[in-house]
Amino acid sequence: MTQIIEFLKKNWQTKLLILFIIVMVVPYCYLSLTTGHKFYSPDETANFVFTKNFVENSNLQIDIELNKQVENVIFPRSVNVIAGHFVPMSFLGLPIFYGLIGKIIGINLVTFITPLLSLLAVFIFYLIIKEIFNKNIAFLSGLFLLFNPVYWYLAGKAMLHNNLFVFFVILGLWLLLLALRKSNSLIYGLAAIVFGLSIWARTSEIVWVGLLMLIFYIVNRKNVKAGEVGLFVVGFCGMVGLLLYVNYLTYDNIFRSGYSSLESQSSAGFSSLIAQIILPFGFKIKNIAFHVWEFFIKYLWFITLPALWGFIYFCKKGLSKLQKFYVYSTGIVSLYLLTYYGSYWPWGEYGQPSTPEVLIGSPHLRYWLPVLILATPFMAIFLIEFLPRLFKLKKIVSLIPTVAFLILLLSFSVATVFYNPQEGFAKIRYDISDFGPRLTKVEALVEPEAILIVPDWADRIFFPEYQVIHSLGDKAVYAGDAYSQIEKLIQLTPIYYYSADSSDDIASLKVFLTRFNIKLEYLTDVFKDEKLYKVIYDSNN
Repeated sequence: MTQIIEFLKKNWQTKLLILFIIVMVVPYCYLSLTTGHKFYSPDETANFVFTKNFVENSNLQIDIELNKQVENVIFPRSVNVIAGHFVPMSFLGLPIFYGLIGKIIGINLVTFITPLLSLLAVFIFYLIIKEIFNKNIAFLSGLFLLFNPVYWYLAGKAMLHNNLFVFFVILGLWLLLLALRKSNSLIYGLAAIVFGLSIWARTSEIVWVGLLMLIFYIVNRKNVKAGEVGLFVVGFCGMVGLLLYVNYLTYDNIFRSGYSSLESQSSAGFSSLIAQIILPFGFKIKNIAFHVWEFFIKYLWFITLPALWGFIYFCKKGLSKLQKFYVYSTGIVSLYLLTYYGSYWPWGEYGQPSTPEVLIGSPHLRYWLPVLILATPFMAIFLIEFLPRLFKLKKIVSLIPTVAFLILLLSFSVATVFYNPQEGFAKIRYDISDFGPRLTKVEALVEPEAILIVPDWADRIFFPEYQVIHSLGDKAVYAGDAYSQIEKLIQLTPIYYYSADSSDDIASLKVFLTRFNIKLEYLTDVFKDEKLYKVIYDSNN
């Protein structure tokens, strides 16, 4: 018994954190365990489809032959089309990395990679904070990250790239610290490759990731050899160069991406190109203030305000080199990300609500996840150093604020991640459970080679089992008149129209379609107000 107690006392922080991580496996994998290969987000659906294609064909282009005849009108959300091929609209790292793993473990297990890597990242983050601060701060930082609602939510969204990116950055940072401690050139090279992989996962973050690496070098330059720096630079630039080559294979242009193309900026001058890379949304102080207030002050105040106090308090202490590195990185990277994404005003754009909504899945929380992670140890410092000193609390009594905060954090996270009525895991699972009956009913009537015209919310139900055309009348999606392409397409393959529109709206649409020699023939009710129509070519009009 004495031996067991002694074993538990030694490095108890590490053992207890591992226990918490094991307990959280099922909550983190909840959606992966309950929703199969259907996803609520079009980004996840697209990433899964491209991952599956990479597993089977070792490339990211999916040939849709009919697209070449109808000006590329066949595609779901979160997918771009180039010369008739589907290509990723998102970053390339996730489908390639998960595709390589999927070749080994099979496509059915791919959806567990993100939650499991997220849990592993919590432990690696603990090791980093233990190296820079101390075991107690590291233990609490690990728990705070594990229960962070944004991190937890994104871990459960298996085919989003945010937590994969975070994993690579955390792993790269740990390797940098290890290389510094051991003065090992090979570990520096490995760290460079891992940081390069983070750019594959989210290429748009290259500026601040570069800043992070630069700050590390500046603070520790006396302890880093020139050869180690050279190897690191070669490794990182090599990974970025390889990404540009894969970009060329995928998009026929090294600077083009699924989101946008830097080639369109090339004629605007060097300064404009740099501005597009560093602050693509400009510097909009009102937008920044609004988003920081709404998301960080009003919504996550119990995380951000203690972290800010802890940061200010810690900055007044005598700092080691590694602590200076962490403080400088937190301050500079946070200011940059708050400016970069705070200026972004997505509200009213395609796929976003017309007025700002503060939800756990909101884009700003995804983009600001690195800020929340960097701030984590300062929350711990606020609770176990600042508050006890401020109120002169004794050791046992000083645990009360920490325990109370953990209960508050866990309660908020469970309520938000699982039971948010709009985007919680329970709502997602419930909605996805309705996808199957709709798809089954449509499959009973519709040929496998048919094209479905669907509203923008329904592509996730039927794609990839069917090729789809979404948001047909939206000029923001289709540059030309897409209806004229339907007139061509209908003579090449069966087409069906899926809609929840009212009878009056359908009647108006039927009148409109006559100018394209198209008519709709009602087939069946599918689900609630959703109906299926056969699209017919009528040459008599």
